[in-house]
Amino acid sequence: MAFAGLLLKGRQSLKELLRATKLPPEQLRHALLALITHNLVRAYLAPPDADGGAGGGPHGANALGAGPRSGRQQQRLRRGAGIPPPTPPFLYEGDLDAALWTALRRPAFLAWVARRWPERRDRLLAEAALDVLLAEGRLRVDQVAALAARRAG
Repeated sequence: MAFAGLLLKGRQSLKELLRATKLPPEQLRHALLALITHNLVRAYLAPPDADGGAGGGPHGANALGAGPRSGRQQQRLRRGAGIPPPTPPFLYEGDLDAALWTALRRPAFLAWVARRWPERRDRLLAEAALDVLLAEGRLRVDQVAALAARRAG
């Protein structure tokens, strides 16, 4: 749902995505994390507003209501008031090319695995490793090996 919304409407902020998808915030964050991990969504820092603040929202303005202050003064005030530092605003964009490439290359990878490991047990382990990588995204070799061994039995 989040990926389809990004493909249909283009680059969007988290707030715009929440409004468009009507997903709970935590669910949308998890979906974005998974999509970014698989390189299907790209995240960009939002450009600054015309007035010089950081793009969109309270991040460019002094959240404490006092006039303009230096960055160090703002940090001291936030620490004293228990306010966490602002997170920079991001824009998210779906990558259709990456999605199509991922979908189209899976059968080619499986065919290569079958040719490379003709013995059934070896091929099952290699296919499980490939499935783990395609399902989980970026993993260390030891993580792939452990998950593939569990899947292959």
